[in-house]
Amino acid sequence: MSHTVLGYQLMGLDLQFQFQQGFGFWATIFSFLVGVSLIFYIYLRFPQNTLVRLYLLLGLTGILWQLNDLLTHLSANVQTASFFDRLTSMGWNFIGPVCLHFVWYYTRFFHRHRAPHVLLLLYLPSFFLLSLYQMDLYPHVFTYIPSWGWVKDISKPWVSVIQLSWISLLVWVATWNMIRYTIAVRHHPVQFKQALLITLAVSMPAIAGVIVQFLIPLLWHTPSYPVTSSFMTVSVCCTFIALKKYQLFQPRDLIEEELVMSEVPVLVCCVMPNGFAAYLNNYGQYVLGISGASSASRPFHQLFKAADARHLQHLLEAHDQALAGKESNLPDIALHTPSGIRQMHFAVRPLINNGRIIATLWVGKDITDLRQMQVELMRKEYLLSEAQQLAHLGNWEWNVADNRMVWSDEMYRIYGCRSDEKITLARFMELIDEADRVRVKRLFKKALSSRKGFSFYHQTMVNGKDKVIFVKGYIGQTQDGTINRVYGIAQDVTERIEKEKLLEKQNRELEKVNQELDRFIYSISHDLRSPIASMMGIVQLCEEETDPQVNKHHFSMLRESLKRLDHFITDVMHYSNNARMPVNKSPIIWSSLVEEVINSIPAVYHRDVDIHFEYVEQTDEFYSDAYRIKTILQKLLFNAVLHKHPERNKNEVFLLVQANDQQCTLVIEDKGMGIDHTVQSRIFEMFYRANSKVPGSGLGLYIVKEMLNKLEGEITVHSEPGVGTRFALTIPNQKNLVIT
Repeated sequence: MSHTVLGYQLMGLDLQFQFQQGFGFWATIFSFLVGVSLIFYIYLRFPQNTLVRLYLLLGLTGILWQLNDLLTHLSANVQTASFFDRLTSMGWNFIGPVCLHFVWYYTRFFHRHRAPHVLLLLYLPSFFLLSLYQMDLYPHVFTYIPSWGWVKDISKPWVSVIQLSWISLLVWVATWNMIRYTIAVRHHPVQFKQALLITLAVSMPAIAGVIVQFLIPLLWHTPSYPVTSSFMTVSVCCTFIALKKYQLFQPRDLIEEELVMSEVPVLVCCVMPNGFAAYLNNYGQYVLGISGASSASRPFHQLFKAADARHLQHLLEAHDQALAGKESNLPDIALHTPSGIRQMHFAVRPLINNGRIIATLWVGKDITDLRQMQVELMRKEYLLSEAQQLAHLGNWEWNVADNRMVWSDEMYRIYGCRSDEKITLARFMELIDEADRVRVKRLFKKALSSRKGFSFYHQTMVNGKDKVIFVKGYIGQTQDGTINRVYGIAQDVTERIEKEKLLEKQNRELEKVNQELDRFIYSISHDLRSPIASMMGIVQLCEEETDPQVNKHHFSMLRESLKRLDHFITDVMHYSNNARMPVNKSPIIWSSLVEEVINSIPAVYHRDVDIHFEYVEQTDEFYSDAYRIKTILQKLLFNAVLHKHPERNKNEVFLLVQANDQQCTLVIEDKGMGIDHTVQSRIFEMFYRANSKVPGSGLGLYIVKEMLNKLEGEITVHSEPGVGTRFALTIPNQKNLVIT
């Protein structure tokens, strides 16, 4: 044996190497290079799932162990050997737990048991022992063997014995698990041979290592030759045979891990680029009536026995498209199965790993029962449409081939057509109101393209009356998916919609009445009791007072309270009359009506207010409800007088009336106190008073608004505080107007 010694200085250590040419050197370096080659081969060529990643991690720990033996073999002194042993000790320290972890995953241990704490207990001792070793808490004993080099003496101290015993125990447990799994899959030829090779790959280095490195040195006190890493070449060979011959790390492993489809009611199949099935889950085997062993020896189009040539062509095209990187869906594929013809829905996509397509993935759902349910549902829908026809509903059908529509008798009645009229789709569209026609055509076109049902409302004119029709339709298809008919129902819902609108209006009115009633009761109790209480107090004062002059003042106060009470009762009466009395049309003589209104205002209120009236007459006949118009003018003029400007000696109110054949415009404008902008939107509310200093019930403007609503009129207000207020009213001429 010849050798050359080289020395290096690194981190204060004198590292020396000797290049030997003995058996140990060549055995170690050969094993190391073979292990590295296998790791790169698996990484580049096979799918990267959890199982493969665990094997790569196991191979990496083995390579580190082999590198440990190689570097200590090349070390020329014990310091160099100890340095490299500490540097690569993670390999031999963790090979035991990683090996058992890989075996458990390979044998589906984690599929049967949910035990996350097991992995913690598996790796924790190795981390603990490695930390003891790296911190030099016990001596590292090395022995030099002339024919081999520096080797670690694992028979001492006792921590090394415990460390190696723990590693050996884990590897033997892994071997025992593999033996049990190999026996369990003995009836599956490919799986059995694959498991047998993995068992040899795990057990051979373990057996050789325990015998040569542990038992012999312990019993006969001989040097411990590091042959375990060299025997890993046997593991590499067994793994390579399993990869090439017995489908180890094939796409089926990736499918089972990522989809977990072995027991769910969905067919899952993995097809290799050559067309042969690499994997078929349990449900797929059950549906197709074949075993898993025989499925791997057949092309996929023989597994999926298409009921006709067209469906077979769809299967082949979907496989080719998936290999080209495209996904596809086959919604209705009929397959021959032991239980008869089954309808399947397939989703086909490429199975990509490491950036390349390694297979095609087929996921199929048996939709036979669903299709039967759909047929039954369509039959019941047809029966339902017949029942609707008996209940005055029309049913229709459009034949796509000849563009002919078949109508029931009720359809002709709904649309007001003659029973002998030939109806086409174009004629049907003509019967739809022009405002709805474009929308209906768009909905119809969308339904044909999406092949989904549709419904819509539209208006039409029948015998001079507007009708609202509800239409609902369905798309009929042949077995090959061609649209052959569109059918559905039509219902005249005019009366229903009118009743719904009336009911909605009545509900709004009822809600409004309820709210007003609440406010009305509250205000009545307050506004009636207030003057009555005031009068009772004045009467009591009169009874106690003997001076006639003082009582005269009391009587004056009593009169004012009675006036307020009378004014409030008058407002309540106007409110009640407006709510219950219909509109009574009569010709309006504006000059006499306005004069009567002005005279009805007590002189005490407008003695310092001038009311100017201007009437522009443009028609001889204006009809409306005289009582309501008179009340409206009384309320507005009285408000203008009451809200006069206190700092002006003379106030003015202007009333302009302009009537024509269509409507009358009334403008009441004053130069009084005005209304604050923040409250102008609320002045027409019941019992709302914008100025509490001016007497009133808060009903005046509310009654004005309600009476205008009865007359179908409108009112607007414009006011500036301190400047004045302007009310503008428009009242339609009811000479030819029907009031509802």
